[in-house]
Amino acid sequence: MRKKILIVDDDQVSRALLKHYLENDYNLEFAEDGTNAIIKTKKRKYDLILMDIHMPGLNGYQTSFFLRTKINTPILGISGEGESNITATFSGMSEIISKNLSKTQLMNKVNSTLI
Repeated sequence: MRKKILIVDDDQVSRALLKHYLENDYNLEFAEDGTNAIIKTKKRKYDLILMDIHMPGLNGYQTSFFLRTKINTPILGISGEGESNITATFSGMSEIISKNLSKTQLMNKVNSTLI
């Protein structure tokens, strides 16, 4: 059975790129913001969440911190800027990965997190 990944990102281009990279290997769902991600995780269990850090409303850190008290799903933060893994860990994320990863690098991170 294919693993389920929730991609949370307010940027349509970023969502499309992640879809392009991951859709052949995983079942994907999308949320445009933190609030929508929280609603989706109440309805369905995911094997991994890829969470943008900088979003309007609830940002990735706030959403991750809230979700960490409700679910046990690994969360990888995604950022185009140099974010701190210390802040990510505090908020409940496994780590932060760059939006500039190649498909191979992204697949390696996702696969190693899902083990």
